[in-house]
Amino acid sequence: MNGFERHGIRHLSPSALGLWKNDPALYVGKYLLRWKDDAGPNAWIGNAVESGLTAWLYKRDLAAATEAAEREWLNKTQGDVSEDVEAVKARIAPTLGVAIQAVGQAETPTAAQARVECWLDGVPLPLVGYTDLEWPDAIVDLKTTKAVPSVPRPDHVCQMAVYWLARGREKGCSLLYCSDKKSAVHRLAPDDMEAALADMATTARTLERFLSRVRDGRDAIALLPADTSGFRWTPPLIEALNAERMAA
Repeated sequence: MNGFERHGIRHLSPSALGLWKNDPALYVGKYLLRWKDDAGPNAWIGNAVESGLTAWLYKRDLAAATEAAEREWLNKTQGDVSEDVEAVKARIAPTLGVAIQAVGQAETPTAAQARVECWLDGVPLPLVGYTDLEWPDAIVDLKTTKAVPSVPRPDHVCQMAVYWLARGREKGCSLLYCSDKKSAVHRLAPDDMEAALADMATTARTLERFLSRVRDGRDAIALLPADTSGFRWTPPLIEALNAERMAA
């Protein structure tokens, strides 16, 4: 029995591997101890803009795109009208406008939110992901952000590498970053994605070895330090960590 099987893990994802690499204690909390977290408005706006852009590409109707974005936002916020949430909500319409302008006259996608699966060398579980938008010769992932980066984020490259490998290394892959003011398209080179795949394989193997040596989540979290000042640590996660430390 390998370490993944020992803890009931049946598949991996780029985000899970990225979390293990950058914040092992938080990985243990989320994936072994099942801590719950509130994604928050900065994640919700991404869902809303993605829904709006997808509706636009299939219907070419701005009203329908806006309605789709608003419906997804309401679904995520569940009636929360706090000041922070409303401030983010105000960015939805302009960000959606930027995204629509960025895709230009692209043809109707052949797939949206399609599940993909691939395998890495020396890793006994598949990597699973979901593409944002696909065409016969291209995959595009939308990233909604307050500030558009000049270079793609490494974790985003890892996501695209999984899609690229799953689709047979044949499609061109691009990251579309959109803020409420501007956009940028980063087309990824095969060498960059090969490097990302190799890095994820190494990370997955270290995770499997760690998991093979711990009994359960409580045993694992007791072995790891946690820097809760990092941006990934929300109040619910810090509370869960403190409760675990107290119970130990």
